[in-house]
Amino acid sequence: MAGIALSTSVSLCEDTIRTFDLYSLLEGAGYTPTYALTYKLLVPDESGRYVVAPVDSYLVKDGADKIEIDLSGLPNFNGELPIRII
Repeated sequence: MAGIALSTSVSLCEDTIRTFDLYSLLEGAGYTPTYALTYKLLVPDESGRYVVAPVDSYLVKDGADKIEIDLSGLPNFNGELPIRII
């Protein structure tokens, strides 16, 4: 099976927590999934390499088809937080 590279973005206010439906994010990027999803969440480490999101990161898998972004642990953060969903 060939890989598909998609890109989308969301905006959040600092110090907030928000849950996103993975299917909606994929549709926002121009792809409509037609089967159940199994995925890994990746975040960049200090060197810039993408690694599986650690338990205490700002990115949490919430059920089978939802991800939660929790910026409450990053007080007064401003900027971009890249993630990858494999």
